Amino acid sequence: MFIGFIFSCAFRAVAEYHFRDSGISYTPDDVIITVGCTQAIEFSIAALRTRGSNILLPRPGFPLYATFCAYLGVSVRYYDLLPEQGWEIDLEMIERIADKNTMAILICNPSNPCGVAYSRDHLSKVCCISLYIDKIVFCLSVLSKQPTFCHWHVFIHVRIDLKDIFENVYSKFA
Repeated sequence: MFIGFIFSCAFRAVAEYHFRDSGISYTPDDVIITVGCTQAIEFSIAALRTRGSNILLPRPGFPLYATFCAYLGVSVRYYDLLPEQGWEIDLEMIERIADKNTMAILICNPSNPCGVAYSRDHLSKVCCISLYIDKIVFCLSVLSKQPTFCHWHVFIHVRIDLKDIFENVYSKFA
């Protein structure tokens, strides 16, 4: 019973922290705690995959995400980071390679392994392109106080409740 109390306090503290930081109201039921961002991304990919789905990953990027995708049967399509533009995301390439089977776009901020933190303007363009092509964006961010991104968030233009999906996926991994 004591462990359950500790977890309920943790969920409430995370919800309150994000409300203070973003102004967006969360309840403890909206919070899912994972062992780092990598596990959150793995659960997200597992929750959203469908037969024939693909995900857009950065190149260069962290190789473990492609490993998760291979294990889960999700095809990977790579979008380039542009060194001549400070390792910004090639937004035109994202628009070109996304299709009806693309379940999400993953971005890392700061970029791993390039180490560049994207500007507010560039992140706004990422949001715009995701709206235009109607795709979910997973934003892995270790920087707080980023515009609409702090820590790790899934941001989408239509709020969907993934908690039940995450809990279902978690029960398969537990």
